[in-house]
Amino acid sequence: MLNSFLKSWISKHLLLSDVKKVHSTVDNWRVSALRIILVSGLILCSLIFIDSSIDAYQLNLTHIILIVSSFYAAMIVLLRCSRRYFYASSYGLLTLILAACICINLFVRDHTLVYLGDIFLYSLPVVGLLLLGVRVAMGLMIVNFIPFYLVISETVYFELIELDIMLERTPIYLHGLVFLFFNFCIPLSAARAISAANNLSKQQKKTNQALRLHHDMYRSLFVDSAVSHLIINQSQLVIDANASARQLLQIPAYKCDGKLRLSELLPALKIEQACGVFHVDSNGQNRIVRFSQKAMVSKGYKVFTFVDVSAEVGLRKELQVSQRNSEKIKRLDAATGLLNRASFERKLEQLIAAHRYGLSVAVIEVCNAQYLKQKYGADVLAIAIKKAVGDIAITPLKPLTCATIDERQIAIVYAEPLADRALRMLEAVMTINKTQFQIDGKWVNVELKSGLAMTSAHGQNAAETLNNAVYATGLASARHATLFDPSHMQRFIERQEIAELLIEAIRNDELHVMYQAKVDSDSKLIGFEALSRWDSPVLGSVPPSEFVSVAESRNIINELTRELVRSVCAQIRTWLDADLHVVPIAVNLSAIDLEKSDFVVFILETLSAYKVKPKYIELELTESALGRSSSQMKETITTLSDWGFMITIDDFGSGYSNLSRLLEFPVDRLKIDRQFVTRIHEDPKQSQIVEMILAMCKTTGIESLAEGTEIQAQVDELKRLGCYQYQGFGFAKPERPEFVVQWLRKPSALLPMNAVRPIRQSPLVPS
Repeated sequence: MLNSFLKSWISKHLLLSDVKKVHSTVDNWRVSALRIILVSGLILCSLIFIDSSIDAYQLNLTHIILIVSSFYAAMIVLLRCSRRYFYASSYGLLTLILAACICINLFVRDHTLVYLGDIFLYSLPVVGLLLLGVRVAMGLMIVNFIPFYLVISETVYFELIELDIMLERTPIYLHGLVFLFFNFCIPLSAARAISAANNLSKQQKKTNQALRLHHDMYRSLFVDSAVSHLIINQSQLVIDANASARQLLQIPAYKCDGKLRLSELLPALKIEQACGVFHVDSNGQNRIVRFSQKAMVSKGYKVFTFVDVSAEVGLRKELQVSQRNSEKIKRLDAATGLLNRASFERKLEQLIAAHRYGLSVAVIEVCNAQYLKQKYGADVLAIAIKKAVGDIAITPLKPLTCATIDERQIAIVYAEPLADRALRMLEAVMTINKTQFQIDGKWVNVELKSGLAMTSAHGQNAAETLNNAVYATGLASARHATLFDPSHMQRFIERQEIAELLIEAIRNDELHVMYQAKVDSDSKLIGFEALSRWDSPVLGSVPPSEFVSVAESRNIINELTRELVRSVCAQIRTWLDADLHVVPIAVNLSAIDLEKSDFVVFILETLSAYKVKPKYIELELTESALGRSSSQMKETITTLSDWGFMITIDDFGSGYSNLSRLLEFPVDRLKIDRQFVTRIHEDPKQSQIVEMILAMCKTTGIESLAEGTEIQAQVDELKRLGCYQYQGFGFAKPERPEFVVQWLRKPSALLPMNAVRPIRQSPLVPS
């Protein structure tokens, strides 16, 4: 720690560092050399002062104490002033050395010791060189010729003064002074100068490296840069420009010599602007150049940077064109080039605002679109629509606008506020329109139909009016136009709401099952038909004809059928567990049910779950379902028959014309539709039709059952023709399970309502 403190003290007081300057005009090493000489001399003077003062005091030589103390005090003063008053201290030191030499020559009696004073005097040029420079050193060298001459001439000075002040240790003092000065002061001062020179050399190397780096950076950032730069001075004269700027701005090199103003060189550039754009002809091309300016560190100098933005501006223009095209594409239908639906609705809103008396919105649809697509490809529809638009455009009533709203539909707006006139006009267009065009040399006929809605009566906005016109189009027939009827839409909405509520009803178990009895000619119970009934908490009691048709149209009939099958199987299981005489129960199936590949698995798994045998289930299929039979349907019916289910054709005669189709299916029974039974007792034609059906059944071994039997006359005629099974209100209406239990208690149970009542020409059981 002491060693560290000593080093710090010496470095601080002897100024061994060149980092922080202590004098404004003098280098630190010169001040340091001065202080080294003074400190060394002060140490010697203090020793001489102490030692000689003791001897001089004992010999009563006070003048020696005065001389030595004067030198000692002078050394202290010079050391104190060396930092602030360097030059005065340096000249004081030289004067002090000269005074010491004079004192030695005046007061020392020994010739040999006198020469030591002269030698000490010869050090003045060296000290002057270190402290004050070459001129002072050369002056001192000239001055030193005087003592040199006096030594050669053997001039003796001590004879001028008669005092003998030599002490016993004076030789030691003089030799020590010369030894210390030449062995310590001069070498240490020279070493400090050499150290400073070395530091200066290193600093100069760093400076040179920094200059080279700045030069390289200058070349990299300015001269060799790919970015165009130009420099002007405070007078706005061009003093330099790199190769890139000269090439871009077509500036000859000789014009960058500080003799030409920037405004003369580039008149289009606005020098008062911090940045901007101007045009310049470069290599025969009109280029767009963006510039910016920045002040340099040197006062008044500015650097201009130029960038060729011609490609950027061109690209921006291309992007703007592309954006406009993209926006146009968003507004138009890609296939036909007409407005798309979204754009049409916006356009229609504008037209509605401009025509306060109302407009006609027509939607025209290609009826045979599916056929055209299958035969000629999807592109044919776009051709057909454009052809139709072209034909309609030349009609007397010119459309305000038209659009493609679907691949097969176009929408047209007419400035016709009266619905009757608009409908007649549209009907005429549909009647006379013969849209034809050729594909591969063949004429293609396009069939159109149309729907019409009025902005004043059929919609609160463009979208609603267009939707109503589309709906009206769906109700139109080929080559005809239909005006939107709000009641039709209301009916459509009601059916949609029924469908939504029906889905919830199936999920929430709101449906229940009623059972209508089937009897033979002796009024004996032979079976039931299970009928779904729906008492909605929202709609009330919904007729089966209503919700069943909705279920078929919305493709939820399968869920309805499966729920009915589960309910029937559960009821049969309940009756079997009660040891009742269970008869087969018929369940109605649709074509959608039979086309499901998992329907057979569902039926068998349901029967297995409730431990019900197939003989208790009769499956009734509509005649129309057989008419649209598929391979899946045939496979399903055949598999169910093989498992022991009774297969019945329901409503036979209502829509099926090809009787030979029956031979393709394992049918066990036909149910003659009620339309042939209602007047069978008074209409010979109906009687003949039923007779023909019964003859076919007899030939094929199929049982027959007549639906809708309500009076005795019908039963009598059916018996005469050979039909012995009946179902209708004349025997029983649909009843809940708890009511029909009484009919299942005995194997030979007769329907109670008909057992004791005589048959008469009136309904057997009031409905």
